[in-house]
Amino acid sequence: MGLVGLFFELVVLCCCAAAVVTNSLLLSSCEMFFLSSGFNGVVGSLGLYRASFPDGNQLDVDSGECVTLDDVDGIDQYKDTAFNCARVCAVIAFFCGLVLFVFGFFKQCLCPLPCTQLLMDISGAAVQIMLALVYTLWLTEACNRYKCTYGDGGTYLFLTQIFWLAASCFTRCMRPGRWERRDEIRANKAKKQEEKERQQAQQALEEERKKNAALEMENQQLREEA
Repeated sequence: MGLVGLFFELVVLCCCAAAVVTNSLLLSSCEMFFLSSGFNGVVGSLGLYRASFPDGNQLDVDSGECVTLDDVDGIDQYKDTAFNCARVCAVIAFFCGLVLFVFGFFKQCLCPLPCTQLLMDISGAAVQIMLALVYTLWLTEACNRYKCTYGDGGTYLFLTQIFWLAASCFTRCMRPGRWERRDEIRANKAKKQEEKERQQAQQALEEERKKNAALEMENQQLREEA
């Protein structure tokens, strides 16, 4: 695969690393949705596990603090099936992505694990399914009571989908892993060592020629003086 395979290998590893970051931000974001009510404009925000969210039926606008959902009074009325589905699916997507990342890293940098390509394909597909189910947040009670608009969490969700999709697709375009290329790597090392020794021999020979030439010149000068 040469340089093309190396390029896709870097793409996959970089996309995996970026997806882990954006997926983590998605889980910790307080602004998956901005919540609006009538003419009051944006009165709060809702994330998967953190929120600036209603205290009972009214938003605690004064605090404006992003806290974990368990610290919000009256939050249980918003934890319906759709909301819990989105939360769980986001976590499952994160761990499926980690499986893809770990197997890809081991395959390219260390040694292949059992059923590497199959598990990377399965985890890549599972990530996309789980992340798609995060959009069930639109069906939650919070979005029935308030007008929901995407916040930063929506951006993180979209980027996470793109990064995991690119990583899973390009795994089949990568060059063979380090373990599979071990004979080639050894041959290249041996070739470089041989080339280095050849250059050293040539350099030594060149130095010897220069010394001989200098001695010959000195001898010639002595003969001329004699």
